Amino acid sequence: MIKEDLLFRDRQLKRLKDEILDLEDFDDTVSLTDFSLDEFRLDLLRYLEANRSELEESAAGVYAVVPPKREVPVAQPGVLFCLRHRIGSGADSASPRPRDSSQLNPLAPYYLVYVLDDGTVRFTFAQPKQVMLLLRDLAAEEPQAFERLCSLFDARTSDGADMSHYDELLKKALASIENTFQRRAATGLLSGRNAVLPTADQTPAADGDDFDLVTWLVILKETL
Repeated sequence: MIKEDLLFRDRQLKRLKDEILDLEDFDDTVSLTDFSLDEFRLDLLRYLEANRSELEESAAGVYAVVPPKREVPVAQPGVLFCLRHRIGSGADSASPRPRDSSQLNPLAPYYLVYVLDDGTVRFTFAQPKQVMLLLRDLAAEEPQAFERLCSLFDARTSDGADMSHYDELLKKALASIENTFQRRAATGLLSGRNAVLPTADQTPAADGDDFDLVTWLVILKETL
């Protein structure tokens, strides 16, 4: 295991040496001082208290369908994905995340990504506050499902038999997680002598084998 980690770190260092970093990569930084759950905490606690049994009984991968709102211009048709990263094959998904990963992702082991219908990643996991605000603006205080949108979603996916479009969006989200994680690791490495490269187990991969889909929110525009 140690040998594999050393080989992985060696490949990372060689990649950093050979690649030209984009200037915008240096702006792709989030610290715990920039992101706080404080403004969401009360809403989350209230929702948990009111819906505890439903949440405990819900299966992984549960989703909802909502329309875009005119007062939320950033909301365009697409999907907000919430994924959970598992450390290594067979690792306990409930185990705490290493410090290295939590510094790169303040929500570790969870990753929030917003992907538009055309495959454009609108918000990466490095923008968790924007994703959570969007989720709250679109879904909070909506006690019932949007039946017409659910029917439209079922029609477009053949009642869930054809999920190819959303599978492609999920692949875009996973690729974004891998790329953003590597950029942030590279930026951290160049920011000071105390930076530590994540190990192979801590680094998410785009193949998705070490991710669980916790939930997803489909933003769907009703056609006229």
